[in-house]
Amino acid sequence: MQDLPDKTLLLQAVATFLVHDVGPAIESRSLSFRLRIAAHLLGAISAELEHEHAHDRIQLQRLQEVLGHDPEVPDAPPALREAIRRLERDLAARLRHHPATEDEQAAIRHVLLATLRDKLKVNQPRFDTRLNVEEPA
Repeated sequence: MQDLPDKTLLLQAVATFLVHDVGPAIESRSLSFRLRIAAHLLGAISAELEHEHAHDRIQLQRLQEVLGHDPEVPDAPPALREAIRRLERDLAARLRHHPATEDEQAAIRHVLLATLRDKLKVNQPRFDTRLNVEEPA
């Protein structure tokens, strides 16, 4: 395992190289387009690596709150993601078998929207996540 440079910096450097150095040398429009997509994907992966553990911890805490589970937060990333998947399955089963009250619906909606916003901040940071786009930002 290397200390420096970290994975996110390496991915960002490759994306920058592709866009600024390789991109201008490509004459094919379709190849140039695919290169920009590849560079965007590298940037998205870099952002995910940088933020995913913190986002996973927050998502787990939100799910525990809405489901009324004890706050147990595994530290290892695979265990954390498995705990999230388990709570998501629990929430889905609960919604399938027990109608939610208005308060529960509002809490669940808050959890889902907050998680969606966190994910969009990483992959599509300019995406407008306001519920009412008619309101000023």
